[in-house]
Amino acid sequence: MIQSPSSTDNTIGALVALLEKGCIPWRHHRRCRGLGTQQQNLITGHVYRGADSIVLAIAMLNQGAPLPLWCTYLEARAGGLAPRRGSKGVHLRLAPSGLNRRPQQECVFNVADLVGPTLQHMLAKRRRALRATSQTKGQSQQRAEDLVDAWQQGLLHSAGESNRVGQENGDLGDGHKKPRNEFLRELAWSMLADRLGMDRECGVFVLAEADWIQLLRASPQTFFELLTDASRAVDRLDLANSGEGMC
Repeated sequence: MIQSPSSTDNTIGALVALLEKGCIPWRHHRRCRGLGTQQQNLITGHVYRGADSIVLAIAMLNQGAPLPLWCTYLEARAGGLAPRRGSKGVHLRLAPSGLNRRPQQECVFNVADLVGPTLQHMLAKRRRALRATSQTKGQSQQRAEDLVDAWQQGLLHSAGESNRVGQENGDLGDGHKKPRNEFLRELAWSMLADRLGMDRECGVFVLAEADWIQLLRASPQTFFELLTDASRAVDRLDLANSGEGMC
């Protein structure tokens, strides 16, 4: 019996295809018609953080979608919309809540795959909300600078606490010679820049597309482990500097 590829396989396959074209999704910084670059929910305005933001960036670029807006099937139906026939959602793994220790799963569809009479109204509403938010953005500039200073001082350097694939600062195995923290730093910086609303290009990247392709082909699961560790690192950095998480 032939099995369909899992959402993990689809993500890795899409990422390798993008890398082979010279595109590293989390470095991609494109202004989307006044909608910024943050991956967010079309209906609620919720901004997807951490690993989810990178998974959605991969899916968006792979699909050629012009806008970083998403919603679930139920949210779409409640708003008078529906996914196009044959469109495929992106599976996210949300943080556990309450007593449930297992991550919750959510499937979201890009706005490019939605149809319905209320679509233009929804887009206009989201743009108005973003314009209102951008007017108060400057108030957090000092905090952003403080967090970046902390990052540069090495808080992220020691963030990878997992020893699942070789030593923390050692090789990743399977013939891959790049230290784990070089991969971790890049993903963590992209997540931090997104969270602070900063331009990702001000980060210093030392990894080439070929480095990422080699890692993905040698050990696909390592990529998701790095995403998890990078997300935790940014959360820890945020808590260490403010005493509370950023919304």
